[in-house]
Amino acid sequence: MTWLLGLLAACDPPVPPIVDHDRDGVDAAHDCDDDDATTYPGAPEVGDRRDHDCDGLAPPPPRDLADPTAERGAAFGRAVAQALGTTWVGAPRAGGALDVAASRGGVWADDGRAAPRGVAGETGALLGAAIAVTASGVVLVGAPGLAADAPGEVRDSTGTVRMRALGAGRVLAARGERWATRAAVDAASAPTLDPDGARPGVAVVSEHGTQAWTLPRPPDALAILGDGTIVAGFRSGPIAIRIGTTDVLRGEDGDEAGAALAACDADADGDEDVVVGAPGSRGGTWGLPGAGAVWVLDPHAPPRSLAEHPPAARGEGRFGAALTCGDPGVVYAGAPMAGSLLAGIVRTLEDPSPVEVGIPGAHLGGALATGDDLLIIGAPGGPGVAGSVRLRLR
Repeated sequence: MTWLLGLLAACDPPVPPIVDHDRDGVDAAHDCDDDDATTYPGAPEVGDRRDHDCDGLAPPPPRDLADPTAERGAAFGRAVAQALGTTWVGAPRAGGALDVAASRGGVWADDGRAAPRGVAGETGALLGAAIAVTASGVVLVGAPGLAADAPGEVRDSTGTVRMRALGAGRVLAARGERWATRAAVDAASAPTLDPDGARPGVAVVSEHGTQAWTLPRPPDALAILGDGTIVAGFRSGPIAIRIGTTDVLRGEDGDEAGAALAACDADADGDEDVVVGAPGSRGGTWGLPGAGAVWVLDPHAPPRSLAEHPPAARGEGRFGAALTCGDPGVVYAGAPMAGSLLAGIVRTLEDPSPVEVGIPGAHLGGALATGDDLLIIGAPGGPGVAGSVRLRLR
């Protein structure tokens, strides 16, 4: 028997030696650059346009983007997004600033290598009120307009109108190749929806066509779950959010729950959550209205009312006015009226310490997005204060 075991052992193929040229503890077969000890799966990014953590993304150095028009009150940074290494910024009050009726709006693209390039809308278009990006990198920009009886538009970055309907472009969300916009809807399935007799709702567009989803009132925020379920948020009225066909009532009058939404694995348990911002909620140190709170809900078993479910975090200064997700277990929330003289802050749900703090009047955290290992923070400012955007490693 001994000789047989020895013969079998001799027939086993030899185990290849582990190759780790840069001695970073990761073998060459799993290291995207085995000649650099600062590059391996999970390594910290440093913003030198190299992919240190082997996720296929090479983030640029942290930097700030100023309003290219230097127009105070243009709300540069009201909407932000990132796609394929380019940061997109909306400034819906550009061209009008204090006179909203004259605001053409605009959207700028910045890749960190050349001067930002921008496109302006027509008078009253409010181009750049919302921005969303599909999985293939198509950039969608909202131009909701001002007139109550005039249709808004959703355009792509080439200027092509993707949808025209009442209210369209005021709110946008994208997930995969599917995107949704606030719109007046009816039974139509064409990209241009007939506004005659239409009711408030959402138009959902995918490679399979356009669907109309009628709602009790126009939504103030949208999110799309991984299975395609649409989540709509309503900052006023008895319903705070609708997840598919399930309604969740607001917890307190005036909490503005549903003003911001996100969909991601917020608690790192492997399941997707719906994150709900309530910037008008009472709470924080003094329990004053407008302190803000954020809820994390299970979309498959949501509570009947937010009053039945404790918030994941409370804050100050309209905390939860904007939301975005980072890695599993990390959610960033903006509090654009927190800090000294409405400077604004951004923090995570888990840690009350600010990730970023604005300057007086900046309203930092008025818009948030993540992409390319970056956190993109909008600071749209206010009357007499120019907007800006911060790009930070996350």
